[in-house]
Amino acid sequence: MGWKDDAKKRMKDRQQGKVFKLEVGENYFRILPNSEGTDHPPFHEFRQHRGVGPDETFAVCGKNIEGTGKCWLCDVQIPKLIKAGKKKLAAKIESREQIVFQVSKIDADTRKWSKAKPFYPSYGTTAKSPGVMLQSLLISSSKRSYDDPVKGFNLTMTRTGTGMKDTRYDPIVPDESPSKVPTAVLESVVDFETLVRDYDEEDQKAIYFGRPRDEEDKVDEEEEETEETEETEETEEADETEEAEAETEDETEEAEEAEETDEVEDESEVEEESEEESEVEDEVEEEVEEEPAPPKKKKPAPAPVKKAPVKKAPPAPPPAKSKPPKKK
Repeated sequence: MGWKDDAKKRMKDRQQGKVFKLEVGENYFRILPNSEGTDHPPFHEFRQHRGVGPDETFAVCGKNIEGTGKCWLCDVQIPKLIKAGKKKLAAKIESREQIVFQVSKIDADTRKWSKAKPFYPSYGTTAKSPGVMLQSLLISSSKRSYDDPVKGFNLTMTRTGTGMKDTRYDPIVPDESPSKVPTAVLESVVDFETLVRDYDEEDQKAIYFGRPRDEEDKVDEEEEETEETEETEETEEADETEEAEAETEDETEEAEEAEETDEVEDESEVEEESEEESEVEDEVEEEVEEEPAPPKKKKPAPAPVKKAPVKKAPPAPPPAKSKPPKKK
């Protein structure tokens, strides 16, 4: 192998990042055993929220895989969104089941093993999702223990196409013969608890409201997000159909609400116009009342009537004086 091949390999390893990703073509790898031994499952199931907050990132759910426990998003915030009529956003961030394995990628040409890396495949409702396929392989076989460090088998998973509608995964093909996992690889296996953040209400609120968080946590979640986003969008067609139907229903509801709103607005406008007309009429009436009445023309005073002179009665004659009686 020349220096160019070495450089390409190192570049490919850097691009692979901290997590294992299924690339287009054949992917050759080994499921590593649980750090506590083969008596424990070689995977860990948990619940998480996706598309949370301004960064649309992941947030660990407080409920376990069975759906029991306390979670601020599940118990408080999502019900608030539904009550407020934001059903689309509520459905987007609701918790979903997720699974994580630890695997070692094997170079098909050199047969070199990489150190243990977490693998977060899509874990949807369809049997064609990589997570479901791997889990089914591990638990369905009674004759083979694929995660056994000595008697286990390497696996090949082929991915074809890119994009949501074109990506497909062929059935997993195990090697014909078992192989032993190198000691250095086994020593790199960690507890699953270190790969999945513990639920913390304040941390979940920080993600939802876009508050500052630990930079190291952000880097780890970006690695997980890249893998899970690619795998999930390309394989969970059933979930995509459900979401599309939900979006259609939401859009219909929004359209109906918009029509109702328009009707209410129209009625309000009519009422406002009526009120404006009434106000104009009142103003007109007030203006009419306030106008001074035209001055009335004074009628000419009637000419004085000349009274006929009143004739005075002649004075009464003085009374006659009585004559004194004659003396006898």
